[in-house]
Formats: sequence, structure tokens, C-alpha cells
Amino acid sequence: MKKMNGKGIKPTKCMYRSMLQAYSRAHMVEQAERVIKSMEEAEIKPNANAYAQLISCCCATGEVRVALKWLTNAIHNNSVDSDCFEGLIAYYGKPKASEHVIKILNLMDAAGVQPRHRDFYMTTFKALSASGARSDHIIEWLCKMHDQEHFFDLRSCNEVMSTLIEHGDVDTARSVLENVAQKLFNPDQVTCQIMLSGLEKSSPEKAVSFLLNMLLSLGVAPNVAHYNSGLRACSRFGDTRTVRGLIGLMTESLLEPNASTFEIA
Repeated sequence: MKKMNGKGIKPTKCMYRSMLQAYSRAHMVEQAERVIKSMEEAEIKPNANAYAQLISCCCATGEVRVALKWLTNAIHNNSVDSDCFEGLIAYYGKPKASEHVIKILNLMDAAGVQPRHRDFYMTTFKALSASGARSDHIIEWLCKMHDQEHFFDLRSCNEVMSTLIEHGDVDTARSVLENVAQKLFNPDQVTCQIMLSGLEKSSPEKAVSFLLNMLLSLGVAPNVAHYNSGLRACSRFGDTRTVRGLIGLMTESLLEPNASTFEIA
């Protein structure tokens, strides 16, 4: 950029954006910052995408304070969208950092910014789950997602439940199933398998109860994979009596045990 200035060549908006993109992808924070500052000095207003690239670059290198400074600039200059917040939300998606995630989300609300795409919601749910956020925060964002119907479907609920279970939060996953998925959609076999995958590791009684009530409460007939989850739960805790009972129920339901069933039993 110095050489261009020395030769009296003024970078165009397109050139600035190309340089910013290159520096951001290379995680060169100082150089990316200089591009933004040069744009401002040249009275070329950086757009939301430019700020989002710089903020993500800062987060990728752990320079979160610098990221927050540029987010403040973006909001002040009214050049902000949800992409500007997403990098910080993802950065704080780590244990015991839920209050930081909530702080960024509240800042976004205060700025009047609405999520631009489905991926933002998925990033938010993963960060909330990983950071140990309370279930009401997760339900709140599911409801916000529901308000933008083109982003919201059963697949989204299934992904949220799966993420929660990956982080060991089976109770919140159950809450999502009962308060969102069950009320707004018709849970499917995938939904039930996700729930069982969490229950089988925590409580054989709850896993078996869920399995036996699937058809009545959710309208989903258990398949072999569902029974295998129940069998794994009982086998893990040495409950051979219930194992035999579940295999008997499979036979009565005309379900043929597979190789996994015999390995478990």
C-alpha cells in the first residue's frame, strides 16, 4: 500500500476489499487493521462484510479485545450485520463462558441486528451449549429462530438436541424436545434416536421409559436402532432382565435384531 501511495496510485474500493480479504485469511491482524483505517482515511466507508472479516481474523488469533473494539466501530458506523457478531459468539463457545456469549447476543439485540442466515443460529446454539448456558437461553433463541420460519425446521431442532447431548446436557435436550420439537413439529425417528443416545448414557430407566412410550407420546414407532439404544443402556448397568424383555418386545413387534443387537445382548 505504501508503494502505491508513493507512486500516487489511489487504491479502489475493490482493491481495499481484496487486500482485507487476503490479510484476514492469513490471520494478519495488524495489516488487516491498517486496510480498514486506510479506507476510513480515504473516506471509503467499510461495509459490514469488511468489519466481519476483520473481527473474525482477530478472534482466530485470540485478539478478542481488538475484535470487540472493531465491533464497536462497526455498530457506531452503522455498518454491522449478524456476521460481525458470529466470530465472537463462536470464540466464546467454550466451558464457563456463557455470560460472554449472552453479552454478545444482547449487544446484537441492542444494535437492532437480525440474524442473516441459518448458520448464525447453529453457531449460537453450539456456543450456548458448549459454554454451559441455561436451558432458558437456548429455548429463547429457538423461539427467535421460529419467528423467522425460513430458518426453522425439525432438522434445526434435531441439530440443537444433538449438540446439547454432545456436551452432556441431556436435560436441556429433553426440554427442547418437549417444549419446541413436540409442540411445533412431528418428531421423527432421528429426533428419538438423538434423545435415546443421551439417555442411554445417563439413566437406563429413563432410556427404557422413553423407548416404550415413543409411539404413544410422540407417534414414532421404535425401530431396531432405538431398541439397541435401550439395550445398551441396560447392558451398561448390568440389567440383564430388562435386556431379555426388550428383545422379547422386538420379536413381538416383528423387528429383526441386527448384528449390533447381538453384540449388545
